[in-house]
Amino acid sequence: MLTPLSDAERADLVAASAEQLYGAGETIVHEGEPGASMFLICAGGVRVTVGPNHQEVATIPAGGYFGEMSLLTGDPRTADVTAATDCQLLEITAETFRRIFLANPQVVEKVAAVVEARRAGLAKSREAAQAPATVEHAPRTLLGRIQKFLRLS
Repeated sequence: MLTPLSDAERADLVAASAEQLYGAGETIVHEGEPGASMFLICAGGVRVTVGPNHQEVATIPAGGYFGEMSLLTGDPRTADVTAATDCQLLEITAETFRRIFLANPQVVEKVAAVVEARRAGLAKSREAAQAPATVEHAPRTLLGRIQKFLRLS
């Protein structure tokens, strides 16, 4: 994501961003909460979960990032993100993003493409998270059909 930035722009980004430390198991962002920042993972890794059952939809290692959907759209956070291990994160605020990234359209285009792909992936994951309830009932329905057909009930 940061490839199109110059060394000076990267240094400016780091200087303008806040380092955040999280211990393994700590929640970094909550699904449904407002968000105006994104995070770069400098060390450690995170788990991304959705829904009330906290279905894991992704793990993101060092070098990855999350939170860009809320940062770019102003929409609430679309998932819970929890530290899988002790993590060192760099939090980029919306103001820092505007100042540095909007001056470089290549970065904005790349992040926008990632946001769209991640939105589609989350939508599929949400559908899959609801599927177990449907699948759980399917055997009963199938069993009922078998029992009726064979006149076992």
